[in-house]
Amino acid sequence: MNPQDLQRLLATAQLQHRSGELAQAEACYLTLLQALPDNADLWHLAGVLAFQQGRIAPAVERYEKAIALKPGFGQALNNLGIAHKLAGRLQHAADAFAAALEAESTYAPAAYNLGLLREAIGDEPGAELAYRTALASRPDWIAALANLGNLLRRARRLAEADAPLTRAAELAPNDADAAGNVALLRIDQGRLAEARALAERAASLAPSSAAWWEAAGSAARLQGDVDSAIAHLERAAALAPDDAALLLELALAQEAGADTEAARTTLSRVNTLAPDWERPRWSEALLLPRVAASDSQVIAALRSFDDGLAGLASTLRLDTPTDVDGAFEAASSVLPFGLHYLAGEHRERQDRFGDLVARIARAKFPRLALPFAAPPRHGQRVRVGFVSSHLREHVVERYFGRFILELDPARFERFVWSTSGVVDARTRAIQAAVEHFQGGEREVGVIANEIREASLDVLVYLDIGLDPRSGVLASLRLAPVQAALPGHPVSTGLDSIDAFLGADAIEPPNAGDHYRERLVRLPGLGAWPHRCEEAGDGRWAQALAADGRPLFLCLQNLAKVPPSFDETLARIAAASGGRLAFFDRGPRLTRRFATRLRAALARHGAPESALHIEPVHRHADFVAGLAHATLVLDTPGFSGGGTSLDALGAGAAVLTLEGDRARSRQTSAMLRLLGCEGLVAAGYEAYGDRAIAFARGEGLDEARGKIAAAAPRLFDGAAALAGFADFLQDAHAPANARPA
Repeated sequence: MNPQDLQRLLATAQLQHRSGELAQAEACYLTLLQALPDNADLWHLAGVLAFQQGRIAPAVERYEKAIALKPGFGQALNNLGIAHKLAGRLQHAADAFAAALEAESTYAPAAYNLGLLREAIGDEPGAELAYRTALASRPDWIAALANLGNLLRRARRLAEADAPLTRAAELAPNDADAAGNVALLRIDQGRLAEARALAERAASLAPSSAAWWEAAGSAARLQGDVDSAIAHLERAAALAPDDAALLLELALAQEAGADTEAARTTLSRVNTLAPDWERPRWSEALLLPRVAASDSQVIAALRSFDDGLAGLASTLRLDTPTDVDGAFEAASSVLPFGLHYLAGEHRERQDRFGDLVARIARAKFPRLALPFAAPPRHGQRVRVGFVSSHLREHVVERYFGRFILELDPARFERFVWSTSGVVDARTRAIQAAVEHFQGGEREVGVIANEIREASLDVLVYLDIGLDPRSGVLASLRLAPVQAALPGHPVSTGLDSIDAFLGADAIEPPNAGDHYRERLVRLPGLGAWPHRCEEAGDGRWAQALAADGRPLFLCLQNLAKVPPSFDETLARIAAASGGRLAFFDRGPRLTRRFATRLRAALARHGAPESALHIEPVHRHADFVAGLAHATLVLDTPGFSGGGTSLDALGAGAAVLTLEGDRARSRQTSAMLRLLGCEGLVAAGYEAYGDRAIAFARGEGLDEARGKIAAAAPRLFDGAAALAGFADFLQDAHAPANARPA
């Protein structure tokens, strides 16, 4: 066959190959190879054709022949790696990709494929290096940018993930995956409005993709828009009905919307689909009603919780690394926060939950559970660490941020771990003020090792009980002395916390029995809270009070209003002719609460207009309206904290019930400090009587006058800070440390 014939045959083969006539093309290639057996390019083309036909063995054989004839044939080495990977020969694939890069260091496809392989086998550092190698020669390769960004995001390296993911989205503005990947990053960063907009855009670009409806639902749930979250997640579930992770997200949204039975049904489905996944098993076992329909439902829910907690403890397996990792994910994700909103005493339940979390965390990090003592630091500053996921505009920072900011730097060296990805002006102020600051939502193990290696004298947790990751960290022994501030005013239930720093004005005389930890009473309210100084627009409350009817505002989360309190509220409304106003917590949850309360109002003959649901307002506008209320009605069982400070700081009269635990004595402590004991009731009947009397004006002006004159006392925490500093100075002595 002369050269012209060979050239014509090659052209025919390539045309057939491009046209999909693979059998005919292969016959031509094989004929050519008989005449040109040493042509590496022909062997490579024949290998590509065999691979496209799904014939892996001859493809590999032909690629290897091409490489033998032409050492350093990068494209053939890359394709050989792809074939080996498809056949499950991962090490052979890795060797082929590496050889392609060795032959041609800027050969981006081989680097990219090596990254995919490394990621598939769990070698994240190797995958990252490979993706970066690919991008070094092809910086705008969208797939490589997306894979690198997603790898960094999953590793919680959120700041680093931002550049590649946003660049991919810029390069492909109409690509659903590019927009959706940035949406997932924004969720992790706490930039929820952006996340939701991006996810909804991705879903509109790819409406049959469950992933982006799920992302939109997750962002909406975290924003508190439960109705939209459920709608998005139900649409996603219709597209992917057997996706256990998606259904878990739906269950979380249903629970947030107070649809406990729907959440339980969905969780049961998740546990059927993924029986070895601990997190949904914990979620189902510890499920509690967000808004209880009745007192009997509360009793039944607590019984179910007890059984579920006992079942988790008795079936816990920590025999293998897989067991430990699964249990650790559950312990780091599931928290029975609503337990203490329910009527009853839950100290023993909290202790049992704490023991369960501690068993898992100490199995995961055995070295970090060992006791140790800080070296003596005679004449040196006390090294104090602070851990919180709420060092931003939040009631926790509002109460305790100045404990960090105002500590004397001549006496104390301050270390802060902000474990949330959300950053605002409050976060930045703390970061600028302290000697050491670490921020961002990173792996628990990374944070724990950083804390232990800081060689602290005292470690203080601000908000155990609000974030499951804080509870996991606190169950380890990361400092000789570990203490908790009452960001959540109940015992942590952890034997690794040595001291609970309660408030002398709040705690009852026998409060030591309420805590697993040693109770330390700080002066006054045990905090130095900020007062809202920003001017706001209170016309929303003026409008509610314009018709002259008494206006009763309840500022609390609706979950704090127990069913047993409905009759008292209805009696107040009926006897006074007043309006009960609550704040919207989302349509589904609010609707369930309103249905329950309206039944009580009807029993007392109060009109429909006696109940009003007010939209949530900007904080300054919310505070500005409070003084227009006839009375602010506090909740029993779990009283107001930051909301009561807002109301009293604005000069509003707040009526409260005083219980026998700190969580039910926050508002009464504030009122007693102001000399307003007349606003503290003992029992539902007395509470109703006083509310009705105040609605008639009896003693109301006098109470408001006292509050206005004395309110600054609530925001003077100098004595509490001094007590906190004294505790830190004394507590780091080795004799005060308690082994884990």
